[in-house]
Amino acid sequence: MELTNRRALVTGAAVRVGREIALELARAGTDLVVHYRTSEDAAEATAEEIRALGVACDLVRADLADPVDLERVAAAGSGVDVLVNSASIFPRTPLGSVTLEQWDEVIAANLRAPFFLAQAIGVGMKSRGEGVIVNITDWCAERPYRGYLPYGASKAGLAALTT
Repeated sequence: MELTNRRALVTGAAVRVGREIALELARAGTDLVVHYRTSEDAAEATAEEIRALGVACDLVRADLADPVDLERVAAAGSGVDVLVNSASIFPRTPLGSVTLEQWDEVIAANLRAPFFLAQAIGVGMKSRGEGVIVNITDWCAERPYRGYLPYGASKAGLAALTT
């Protein structure tokens, strides 16, 4: 897909991998919707860098584990040509100490949110006859990290969802 004059939503785009993906898309001439949860200063700096590359950039702050926030992100991404589900949370959760709340939060942010964003945004892509959805997983989907059980399960689920 030619990326010039397209629009992309990248979740978790304020820092790390999501930031680099967003910047690379901007370098290719793609307008961006940059999602972030808590890294407001980093998101603003990323947006400034993106705009300096000559493309548009909107910011959307949201907790992807919150259904209301998730709907807001889906609305902000309405009509995008590219969706990159990069955001994830990674709390240390050793076996024997995982709480129901921790499990639900990790699964909601890392698995449920990418599915529902892909579903909401993918409908528009399908009706237009084009679009790309990229889900960022982790090698721990196949070889879980010790002490990060919900994270590993969420990434394995995302890998299964993607194939």
